Amino acid sequence: YEYNERNQRIIEYYLPGKIVTSFFQDIEGNHWFSTLGDGVYKLASKNALNYSLTDNFSSFNEVFAIGSRNDTTFTGHGESTIALWKKGKLVRKIDYRSYLKNAFNNVSINRVRSIIPLNDGSWLFGFDAFLIWQKGDKQKFYPIAATKGIQVISDERALIATARNALEFDIKTFREAKVLFNQRVTCALFWKGEYYFGTLGGLYQYNKGRIRKLDSLSFELNRRITSLNGDSTFLWVATSDAGVVQINSKHKVDKIFNLATGLPSNNCRVVTKDLNSLWIGTNSGIAQIDFSGKRKGAMVYNQFNLLPDDAINSLYVNNGQVFVGSPAGLTIFEQGKVN
Repeated sequence: YEYNERNQRIIEYYLPGKIVTSFFQDIEGNHWFSTLGDGVYKLASKNALNYSLTDNFSSFNEVFAIGSRNDTTFTGHGESTIALWKKGKLVRKIDYRSYLKNAFNNVSINRVRSIIPLNDGSWLFGFDAFLIWQKGDKQKFYPIAATKGIQVISDERALIATARNALEFDIKTFREAKVLFNQRVTCALFWKGEYYFGTLGGLYQYNKGRIRKLDSLSFELNRRITSLNGDSTFLWVATSDAGVVQINSKHKVDKIFNLATGLPSNNCRVVTKDLNSLWIGTNSGIAQIDFSGKRKGAMVYNQFNLLPDDAINSLYVNNGQVFVGSPAGLTIFEQGKVN
């Protein structure tokens, strides 16, 4: 317990259910706890909240996807499971294994790779083996081969990247509408009226039925593409070993973010934009790139100063509130409250 002597009340409660034998705070402000039979714990920041489905170090805790709306957050796990959280509390776990018998790709791990809130209050979930539309207790099912990513383009249309192709999907009829790119895709994005497809061998652009590879813009765009994101000005392309490429609206490489510019790793897994910052999840933590000019270089969040695990599977950022999915579970922190 953390006790305020002046007010004579408990203000924090750590490691419930464990026997804590000793506590120490080091010169960098980290809190260390030794326990009886459960090892040593480090608390790098009290401003980051960590959530997991189990108390032990189970692979079931790993979060592969995050979706949030208002006070409701869904996290996607393995074994066909989605967890519903409200205000930091686990409400329930939802098991979709019953749909595996009708799937093309009947894999027991069946990770949840995408969680998308829709404007009508429903949700779209992309698994390794199928798609699910859900609103309340109502569900729709569609078999698909390994969802890699989903982008909602309109109320009726979504762009879906899969292990076999990239396709347009009709949300209302819940059926495939059109195959756009007929090979394995790692990610896809509709940006400024054109489609972009990340593959194991580089970045492709699709426009008016014509497909072209964009490796001539930069050698980094010939690498494995892991994530795509864009705003009204820039397209960001994350790679597995060459950092993140920033492309402007004239289709020119504007900047490259990598180890040399302050990233913790060139192995970038996810990229997203919020307010004046670009957020890059890597295999060695998160880098925040500030576009406002207040900070030069990247602010890095990792196991040393904040996170329970450096391998970043998913990132969702909304108005400065950061949701992180990793093998350790779900981590939530507010950008302005963490140094």
